[in-house]
Amino acid sequence: VPKSVSVRHSSFVNLINWFVKKFKLDHKDSTLVITSIAYDLTQKNIFAPLIIGGKLNLIPQYDPHIILHVLAKNNITWINCTPSSFYPLVFDSDSYEKLHSLRYLFFGGESLSLIPLKKWIRSNDYNTKIINTYGHSESCIAACYPLLNPENYWNKNIPTGQAADNV
Repeated sequence: VPKSVSVRHSSFVNLINWFVKKFKLDHKDSTLVITSIAYDLTQKNIFAPLIIGGKLNLIPQYDPHIILHVLAKNNITWINCTPSSFYPLVFDSDSYEKLHSLRYLFFGGESLSLIPLKKWIRSNDYNTKIINTYGHSESCIAACYPLLNPENYWNKNIPTGQAADNV
């Protein structure tokens, strides 16, 4: 059942400022929104590129083939989504090349397993940093994050990591 949470403006501004500063996002970066506009995680995806002058790409519906096409065509540099919405993008080795432009892959919203990503991570087309964000809507979406070295976490729980700035 969806819930409604009130978030303070100052908390959201803190989140966006931390996000673009910590990961050195700038006007050359481009993101693709593949999650619902109603999802709290999506708000960061919309506002971060707008405040840095980056590119915000939207798609009309979730379709792995469309997403991969847009990723390759527009040189998307970061995506922020749930693990279950990303797993279908690595369905075979032909899709890996289309993910080559990704600098960052931010996960959140559900448990992360790196096993479905293993073949892509071990491919020559993988040059992405994976960050697993954790936080409740009440804590303004991302309170903790580990920058992951996937080779260390194949069969282990992903740590919550360190706290985001001012959280």
